[in-house]
Amino acid sequence: MNIPYSPQEPKTIRLLFTRIAKTYDVTNHVVSLGFDVFWRKKFIKLLEGRNRIADVCCGTGAMFPLLGDRILAGLDFTRAMLAVAAANAGARLTEGDAQKIPFQSETFDAAIIVYSVRNIPDVLSALKELHRILQKDGLVAILDFGVPEGKLRKALYLLYFQNVMPFIGSFVARDKSSYHYFVNSVLRFPKRQEFLELMKKAGFKNSRYLEYMGGAALVYLGEK
Repeated sequence: MNIPYSPQEPKTIRLLFTRIAKTYDVTNHVVSLGFDVFWRKKFIKLLEGRNRIADVCCGTGAMFPLLGDRILAGLDFTRAMLAVAAANAGARLTEGDAQKIPFQSETFDAAIIVYSVRNIPDVLSALKELHRILQKDGLVAILDFGVPEGKLRKALYLLYFQNVMPFIGSFVARDKSSYHYFVNSVLRFPKRQEFLELMKKAGFKNSRYLEYMGGAALVYLGEK
């Protein structure tokens, strides 16, 4: 299938999320069999004690109800997603690029990206920007979909991920190519040690990753 979306062409990614903004959350619940909500709730426990949080690539604002006024700012480059996010009060919303974050340096004690880092063309530049806006000892926390390791577990996961999920997701989202793009973006994105190397290059220390459900979701953590 010809997939008209690519992180290297930001206009196409903006078009993608403009098209699916209103169905985005429901579609993610369906294709992840509800685990996306469970993973978010588990993820926020890693942010205990952090009260000045930037939600970068905030999308529809799904993290706002979970973190409340601890989120001081939400950033996304798709206006349609921010329009949905506006219903979740409690954070200042800004339209902008994660590769050139329009926030002052050393402002936040934590910065998060949830289910979105794969859509950034230059991930290293975005990580450097996250490092810049964090205060000393600030935490970066990134949650995204992954692929389990282990021959049998990986094979079973990919059977669903590549052959079933794209069709369900595209049907619910009403965009034929959207979740085919989603699958490709997950499979091609640097994972585990490769991503930790990018974090190290961006200046983060104590970088590590956690696996949820055997690696179906991955969390990356690091401190400034």
